[in-house]
Amino acid sequence: SLYTKVGSGTEHVKVIGNTYDDCEAVLCLLLEFLSDSSDDQVTGSSTKEKFAASMPSLEDLHTKYGLDTAVAWMLCRPLIRKSMFFKDDNKLAGNASQKVMPAFLERFAASPDMTKSCEKLLPQGAWKNITQAMFQAFYSLSIYDILCPEERYNIEIGRLKKEVERLIILQKGGDAARGQMSALAAAAAAAGASANEVRLATTFTLVHREELDRLKRNVDQLNKDFQRQQKRCRFVTSMLESQKEDLIRSGGSDGTFASAFMTFCVYPRCFLSPEDSLFCAQFIKVLHRMRLPGFSTIEIIDNIVNA
Repeated sequence: SLYTKVGSGTEHVKVIGNTYDDCEAVLCLLLEFLSDSSDDQVTGSSTKEKFAASMPSLEDLHTKYGLDTAVAWMLCRPLIRKSMFFKDDNKLAGNASQKVMPAFLERFAASPDMTKSCEKLLPQGAWKNITQAMFQAFYSLSIYDILCPEERYNIEIGRLKKEVERLIILQKGGDAARGQMSALAAAAAAAGASANEVRLATTFTLVHREELDRLKRNVDQLNKDFQRQQKRCRFVTSMLESQKEDLIRSGGSDGTFASAFMTFCVYPRCFLSPEDSLFCAQFIKVLHRMRLPGFSTIEIIDNIVNA
């Protein structure tokens, strides 16, 4: 049967697998909802602060509540990233004068206590092949920090600009708008519109004005987001470059690092969500482009093929 592994004594393997995938998807959506701070300026409250107040420490999630290392990091990652990029985010938000990190972020910030807590998240033998710098960098960052989808940004911005241009031509009227007005009138007539509806479809109305304003805001916001993400990716690349000597132990080119890295970092995280899978692939690409000493892409590929 498709839903039963015959002869193993374990029933409903397919159902259990599907249920697990559904639980992971719900957990990702819930985490995104609880940590979303996009409305903070409107509500006047800090979503991250409320989230931090109810979130146990990374160590407690693993040792006290029994969560997997990857899941514990996933739950804490919004707060860990907030502490990592605190100064950078403040500059972008125009709050450069706020230099002291809020108290609710301190226990999620990089510190000797955080390093000590991380030691309990992996078996003791794993630390012979994986450094703290690599472990924390891999689990702290998200796909937003290492990959900027420039092509997608440009396509969407270009599409919105064409819509803006179309509405501006309609607004100005005259010879430039005649072709467009004829096309709009034909489309409205083909849809069975009345004469009055055809006239409204070819006239620049208040609805068109609101649409034009909305499109202009979206273009401005996308351009700002694009520039912000480009800066973030450059910052993270620079940060990893500065840690180059600490990411892999000297003598790590004997193949043990690749196996440990895949076992304790890549495999646990890549099964959490499509976004995490993409992150794992891109993180390996980043390390490859850095020409990280001791990092062998061939050994990583060999581990994947032989898994």
